[in-house]
Amino acid sequence: MQKQRCRMNGLKPYTGSEPYVFISYAHADEQAVGSVLENLERNGVRFWYDDGIEAGSEWPEYIAARLAAADTMIAFVSNAYAASHNCRKELHYAVTKGIRTINVFLEDAALTPGMALQIGNIFALMKYRMEEHDFYDRLYRALQTPAKSEPDAEAKEKAGKPAPEKRRKPIRPILRAVLGILLTAVVLSGICFIPAAVSATRTVSVSREEALAAAEARFRELVGEEAAQGFYVDYISRRLRHDGSLFKGVYIYNVEYQNQDGTEYKIEVNASTGKTVVRDID
Repeated sequence: MQKQRCRMNGLKPYTGSEPYVFISYAHADEQAVGSVLENLERNGVRFWYDDGIEAGSEWPEYIAARLAAADTMIAFVSNAYAASHNCRKELHYAVTKGIRTINVFLEDAALTPGMALQIGNIFALMKYRMEEHDFYDRLYRALQTPAKSEPDAEAKEKAGKPAPEKRRKPIRPILRAVLGILLTAVVLSGICFIPAAVSATRTVSVSREEALAAAEARFRELVGEEAAQGFYVDYISRRLRHDGSLFKGVYIYNVEYQNQDGTEYKIEVNASTGKTVVRDID
């Protein structure tokens, strides 16, 4: 029988200083992983995987150095991956070091409780049950999301300068008259109204990681530890929500937990306070 050619052949790992993706995979999955890497290469994505490690190199130190320098890690999860001691170490290292990780499930893998706990709050794509175009669309959208946010040069320059003193403009006569009418109406109706409640707040004091932790805690509180093992994080983003009739701007993290049977939990985390809200349960 002719041996099947490995699809990883000819894919050169990136070794430069630009941001790149670390590929974590089990060698038994080379064919499936290789097809994805070919697509990434065609679309200009820089990646590194354990090909051509020099003889005599200290494997754990070399792998850890490449992973620590990566912008993102893609973990190709399978039964072979779950059984691999080295793969589990790579996943654990990425999680503990806060390296952004995208889990790509190649099959319905039987995970150990420890792996399920680690993977539970990480963005995941179930490639084995997705249409190819949908998988790559979501993968590239995930890769385009900045892993680390740093202020640009202009922002840094502005941060070092004191804010210019603003001069108040006099209230125009018409505006003064309108305010007077409104104040009179409030007094006559006996309504006590606090204008500060209308002021918009767009403070973001909760990081993406903290939002995920808050959402996971609320999620596990809802479904229990055992039931939570079957879910994965399907989507997380941040958006500005208009809250009620006052249109108070609030930044919200959206976190979705999804099970293979279609059950979904959607949790919102207030980016200013860290408070969680369960929006809907299917």
